[in-house]
Amino acid sequence: MTKYSMVVFLGLALAGCPKKGGGVSMPGGGGGGGAPMAGTMAEAPTQAFPSTLDVKPACNQDQYLVLAVKEGQKFTVELTPSDGCVHVSVMKENGSTNDMPNAEMCAADPATIKPIEGVGQQGKTFISMHETGACKGISVNVAFKE
Repeated sequence: MTKYSMVVFLGLALAGCPKKGGGVSMPGGGGGGGAPMAGTMAEAPTQAFPSTLDVKPACNQDQYLVLAVKEGQKFTVELTPSDGCVHVSVMKENGSTNDMPNAEMCAADPATIKPIEGVGQQGKTFISMHETGACKGISVNVAFKE
């Protein structure tokens, strides 16, 4: 095999290999069989209400779902991270978080793990979530309750 063909072969072989740590698994819920989340609001799947699911939030990058609640309906979000920390926000259809509940919850600090209260928004009610800090690939149990 010539030097040139060796370089072409290695280039083609490496092109099919993902970079180490180079990607974010966009569907959440991997490993726990939970509902998927999406990397954009436009692709966000709708999650039944009330419901409970397990997700694997992306590292320092929001993932989204639409919570199937009626406008004005009160709801509670309870999160239990397996390890590390997770940030959750309730969002308006236009992506605004102004005057909307959000919190960071850490497994190592039980005082941070508190339910957050939300109200169904006009149009769609989005939930965003991501793992914060030095990411560990955690899973999070999420309960949407009345």
